[in-house]
Amino acid sequence: MSDFQDRLRDFEKDSDRIESDEAELQASAVRNRAEQVKAAHALAELVDSCIAEAKTAVPSLTTEHPAVGPSNEEWTVFWKGGDRGLKIQLLQDKGVLWWTWFGHGRTSSIAKRPARDVDRAFVQNLIAALADPSSWQRGGFPPAPLW
Repeated sequence: MSDFQDRLRDFEKDSDRIESDEAELQASAVRNRAEQVKAAHALAELVDSCIAEAKTAVPSLTTEHPAVGPSNEEWTVFWKGGDRGLKIQLLQDKGVLWWTWFGHGRTSSIAKRPARDVDRAFVQNLIAALADPSSWQRGGFPPAPLW
């Protein structure tokens, strides 16, 4: 066998390995996406539960939960009197939770987190940050959550 043939066979092996690796990466991305979407569908009930719990604790808390579409959910939570609020958007088809703060005549930029990385404590902490007056002093918004 010639060196030329050996090189071609080596290239063929390398090519096969690269194709196999790429196929596995694509399959992994599809699985990850499916997990995110599944988590997002389960998250709607969790957000509803956390908001209901908050309203039980603070009856002056008000909320809106409009119908926005078959694959999206949206909640707006207003702190006492509505001077500040939190909008939570669940994009179920993308597997992502978005939130924005608003108050003092301004709205924060959109923050987001993969639905798979959101749990009850995370949602409770968002609502608690809405309630915490120290985060809202001097016209600011709560800091980006590290939880």
